[in-house]
Amino acid sequence: MRSIIIILVLSGIANLSFAQQTQEDYQREIQEYQQQRQEAVRVFLNPNRSVAERVRALEPYALITDEKLIQQFKEIVYNEQERERIRVAALRRLDLQVERDSRLFAYVGTILRNPETPKVLRREALDRFSRVSFSTFGMFGGKDEIISTFRELTKDPEQEYRLQGFSYLVQNNDDVAQQMLARGLENPEEALLPVKESISILSLAGSADYFPVIYKYLNKNQGDAVREEAIRALGRYSEARKDIIDILETERGESESLRLVAMGVLNASYPREFAEIVTPTLRNKETPASLFTYAVQAELYRRDNNNERSRKFQDNRYVPDEFDRLVLEYQNSESVQVSNLAQRYAKRLNFN
Repeated sequence: MRSIIIILVLSGIANLSFAQQTQEDYQREIQEYQQQRQEAVRVFLNPNRSVAERVRALEPYALITDEKLIQQFKEIVYNEQERERIRVAALRRLDLQVERDSRLFAYVGTILRNPETPKVLRREALDRFSRVSFSTFGMFGGKDEIISTFRELTKDPEQEYRLQGFSYLVQNNDDVAQQMLARGLENPEEALLPVKESISILSLAGSADYFPVIYKYLNKNQGDAVREEAIRALGRYSEARKDIIDILETERGESESLRLVAMGVLNASYPREFAEIVTPTLRNKETPASLFTYAVQAELYRRDNNNERSRKFQDNRYVPDEFDRLVLEYQNSESVQVSNLAQRYAKRLNFN
């Protein structure tokens, strides 16, 4: 008994010693990190060092939290005589300050709105401003300024900034931005963005008001990239349902990628009817393996998540419907991928 007590005491002493050693190591690592960061900042603030050296010194450090350094970094951002890469590096480390400092927030908006701002600095201003727009400050305190800035960007000479402006505004239910995009789709000479991007962004509004203008871009002479965006946007538009289903037909000669997009949209929009919708496609033995695979996996996923279509139940087992029978026919397909999937489907639904 005495030996056990001695062992326990020695074990406790050892554990305490280890904890103290670990704490000391932790404190030493913190001190080393702080010293390294101070040296990096010293290099960055030294105007006699090269731009590359100054920027590289800050690379390991994402934020500056010391109040004195924050002020120094702000002054670098405001200094239009400073080289843009240095201003960018400083602004990037002030990420949290943009929404806390009204002057800095306003200045970032100013350089963002100015097309003459050096590209690399303007790009950084857009990143900072976009991050603020989704913060609590962006949702409330600074929202008017943010909306005003993004509205101005919709008329920017550069498409990248028009794209960002419209994306933010449409996601925030800005009717003016939505109407501008719709007008551009109706009258291409008034368009501020390419058709594909306009449809993609306008679909974010989730408004059926714009389905008719998007609908006309489903026709064949628009190119697959545009038509794919139109299909994605019109998944729940009843007028477009038959058009999207028709795209699955092999006889139409549509591209495989377009047919896959159509199938994916039909699966998402009409899950309970999906098997019936794609049955004619699977009936055609020329259907690409990719479409067969998508259709079968979609139905397997639904079964695994208890969201499967209804079937007749007889003699303690499901009775295969037409979709099931077609899949079972593929068990002997020359394609290993297709036959394996068909066999897995049959086994999973206990049809063998």
